[in-house]
Amino acid sequence: MLSRTASSLYWVGRHIERADFTARLIDAALKFDMLPYADGVSGLKSAFDASGASYIYPFFDNEPSKHEILDFLAFDENNPSSIYSCISKARHDVRTVRTAVTREVFEELNVAWLNFKTKKAEIIDGDIGPFVAWIEEVARGFDGALQRTLLRNESFWFLRLGAALERADNTARLLDVKYHV
Repeated sequence: MLSRTASSLYWVGRHIERADFTARLIDAALKFDMLPYADGVSGLKSAFDASGASYIYPFFDNEPSKHEILDFLAFDENNPSSIYSCISKARHDVRTVRTAVTREVFEELNVAWLNFKTKKAEIIDGDIGPFVAWIEEVARGFDGALQRTLLRNESFWFLRLGAALERADNTARLLDVKYHV
């Protein structure tokens, strides 16, 4: 396998895992903010810190609002860790290695990319919940297509390696935010 192909597959795995993690992080933060005993601690602020993208946030002078955090984590094209950027980069990478994956794996990402802006437009009154649930479905669909249709060859293992390393990185960032390591 060429190193370029391996690299692209690795990054597809990482980007899909990162999009799924960010969606789950947003979902958990919004649920945390609804709890009556949150003691003024914003779940979204913690999610923002745990995303690992707080260092590139463009508004350093003021504390970001809930809407700004949600937009930054989910839709900001300039945030390399946003859900939009992850889906976009994963689609680009999977297109470059189209012959190394099955039709089902490719179509799962391509359909997600094509439906992304429509799903974003369906957000009503700032309720991002259905959008986040859809992203989680995309990640499960991708993982299902990967597990069910791809041979257990180098392509499969590089995709899984990328996802595993991203999951480890996400876990480390969560622990850092929780325990200030």
